[in-house]
Parts: sequence; structure tokens; C-alpha cells
Amino acid sequence: MDDAGPGFFPLFFGAFAIDSLNVARRVAEKEEHGILCALERARYNTRSNTMTQAQKSRRELLEEFVARRPDDAFARYGLALEYVKAGDEQGAATHFQQLIEKHPDYVAGYFQYGQFLARVGRDADARKMLSDGIVVAQRAGDIHARDEMQAALNSLR
Repeated sequence: MDDAGPGFFPLFFGAFAIDSLNVARRVAEKEEHGILCALERARYNTRSNTMTQAQKSRRELLEEFVARRPDDAFARYGLALEYVKAGDEQGAATHFQQLIEKHPDYVAGYFQYGQFLARVGRDADARKMLSDGIVVAQRAGDIHARDEMQAALNSLR
């Protein structure tokens, strides 16, 4: 359907619409003495001339978290979304690829990566990613995600 227009992508965010602030918060909450504690301590760090945790962006915080825990799927997913938000196509693609390679059952990754690929004009890659995601979602029993990806795939044909 060529008439989907620019409103196509927000319509299909559905269950995967996790804004990056919530992603960053959930990632920080996963680490017992992690980033949130560092943020609190950084407020009172007046002796340091370096950038404190409180001054760092969500992307920087997620990059640090991923550096410490490179196999954390949720953090990698959040970081990929931050790169998308910043308009960094190469960074987003890299993190989505790493997510799918290391966590081939992470359904949300297929959907968001497929939508990203379509937005940047890589329709053939988007169709492949969404098709793969439909299979993964079906295998996981995630019918809602499967149906959303199928609708997105149909819109690309």
C-alpha cells in the first residue's frame, strides 16, 4: 500500500512503543548498584572537572551499560532506539544487527529494525527482517507481534 505515508510507522509501534527514557530507566533498574545510584552520587560530586553521570545523555548512559554488559538484550535494544532517535543510521543498524545476532529470539528487535530499515529506504532488507520476525514471533507464541509485523510487511509490498 503506497498510500500509507509518513504516518505508517507510528501506527505499528504497538506493543514495542517503549520510549528511550523508559528504556534507560528500566536498564538502570536492572543493575543493583548501577546507573541510578551513580546519578544520585554524581549530584554531589563538586570536586571533579569531568562530566558527571547527571550530565550524561541517555545514550551515553546506555553505551556505558552495554560496554559493561554487552549481552544484555534490553540495553542493546534501548541503545539502538537511541541511535534511531539521533538519526545515526549506521549506529542504529550496528546495534540492531548485534541484537539480532546475539538474541535471535528478541521479537521486538525484528519489528523495530524492520521499521527502521523501511524508514531509511532499505525496503528489501525491511521485508526480510519483518519476515524473519514473523517466524520468531510465531515460534514464541507472540501473536500480537506477529500480526503487527505482518501488517507492516503487507504495507511494504
